[in-house]
Amino acid sequence: IENARINWDDQRSGKHLLIKDVNLNTDKFSYDEPVAVDLSLVVLNPEKKFTESIKLTTGLMVNEKLDSFVLSHSNLQTTTEGENIPGKSLTAMLTVADAALDMAKQTVKVSGLQLKSTDVTLSAEITGNNINDIPSFQGPVTIAPFNPAKVMKQLGIKVPVMQDANALSKSAVNFNLLATENSVDLQNLAMTLDDTQIKGSTSIKDFALPVIVFNLAADACDVDRYLPPVTDKSSKPITSPAVALAVGVSALPVETVRKLNIDGQLSLGKLKINGLAMQEIQLNLNAKNGLIKTQQSAKEFYQGSYSGSLSFDMRNKKPALALNEKIIHVQVEPLLKDFKGEARMSGAVDASAQLQGQGNNASELKSSLNGSLSFLFKDSVVKGFNLQKIIDHAKALIKESALPANNKNDQTLFSEIKGTATLNNGLFQNNDLVATASRIHINGKGNADLNTEKLDYKFIATFIKTKATATEPEQIHDTPINIIVAGTFSKPTYTLDVSSLLTEKNKAKIEKFVDKNQEKIDKIADKIDKKLGPGVGDLLKGLFKKH
Repeated sequence: IENARINWDDQRSGKHLLIKDVNLNTDKFSYDEPVAVDLSLVVLNPEKKFTESIKLTTGLMVNEKLDSFVLSHSNLQTTTEGENIPGKSLTAMLTVADAALDMAKQTVKVSGLQLKSTDVTLSAEITGNNINDIPSFQGPVTIAPFNPAKVMKQLGIKVPVMQDANALSKSAVNFNLLATENSVDLQNLAMTLDDTQIKGSTSIKDFALPVIVFNLAADACDVDRYLPPVTDKSSKPITSPAVALAVGVSALPVETVRKLNIDGQLSLGKLKINGLAMQEIQLNLNAKNGLIKTQQSAKEFYQGSYSGSLSFDMRNKKPALALNEKIIHVQVEPLLKDFKGEARMSGAVDASAQLQGQGNNASELKSSLNGSLSFLFKDSVVKGFNLQKIIDHAKALIKESALPANNKNDQTLFSEIKGTATLNNGLFQNNDLVATASRIHINGKGNADLNTEKLDYKFIATFIKTKATATEPEQIHDTPINIIVAGTFSKPTYTLDVSSLLTEKNKAKIEKFVDKNQEKIDKIADKIDKKLGPGVGDLLKGLFKKH
């Protein structure tokens, strides 16, 4: 057959295909003898605006009963061209060393199969049984090492800008395939993605209503490599693992999530995400009929541990979230350094949260959060802030003494900081904050709005009493000091009220001092802000206000 032409016009569906340039060459046909076959043709699809060029060469052997077919040295090449095709042209090549179909025994065997498209090469050895009744197929499958980013570009998929320009540069996959008409099971799965090794198994049952089951283990994964670049680590909001999972789920189409039926386990030896490092991570995921449940833990999390659970109910019109999380003996300083790039606090913290919320997206969930929290910091140091020193400045002014020298290593040590809080529609309310230091006791109450990130806090600091002496008629250690904290999470402001500490005589002294030294005071306060962070200088300015 040479240059044949076939028009396919389906009047009912309105579909039209043109098959042209059909060329078929074969040797003389004989049963049980190999026959060389050479076929080429071009398919035009006006509806989808693409052209398919097909070339096939093979050796074909058929028995007289027409129930046994053997193909040898088969080569199939297809080239698809069109405006909607990535790069306007995509070529795939399939080679098979041997393929045998035995209808009497209901078996098929494919040896030396290799499929190549773009830079991806898949190899397999497949056998099939009961192909007429209950067909099943099995065999090893290998995807040779390739560059995922390069393949994405070849397929017209935009590669996102990532923190690591070399991310998505290498991958490879191996597994044993078990497949039926209605299921696929990948056993002995071994996958490489850059420097991460993943092993385990995964399966999909019932293609109409898929049930996905997986059990995977990875050695180490640095998620940050694949995230967008971060220009300012200090502005990153702290997000717990459960909240991060909830945000990820909320980004998916609701109808898609409601159809999910998943039962899976994932374990990780090491994980890094948003700068935070953790070890021995376990994630259990169950999703069915719109109800998603997870349990996650990290046995090693900054010398402590993390555990949590999440329930995401998407069966109703507005999805409902419930989460429960706990950290135990977590070291604050290295955690903040990794996450924010700097740490103004150290010590160990125990904390727990039980939260609920509703919403169709991350913003709605955040603003609707309700629940309770508790925290306990042990042996903590708040750096860049020395409340005792601020009081010492006041004492020096009252006595007309020299001001204490500035120290860039100023800090306040607390043996314990603890409290509980409620969260109502994104408003964090804390009424029982207690902080204890060797010479200072602090009680505080206030709120933080997660929606606007605004702060409204009042702290009362009481200094341990000391006896008065003949040379120091006024002692301020036993008099409470009020500190007002306002502003936002990233730019807090501080106001210090020390009017109750001063007699009329001392107020006059300070007013006189301030009048003479206002410019110096402002310069010192601004310098403190630059060295220790915004807000600390406000305390000093508040201290020297006229009363």
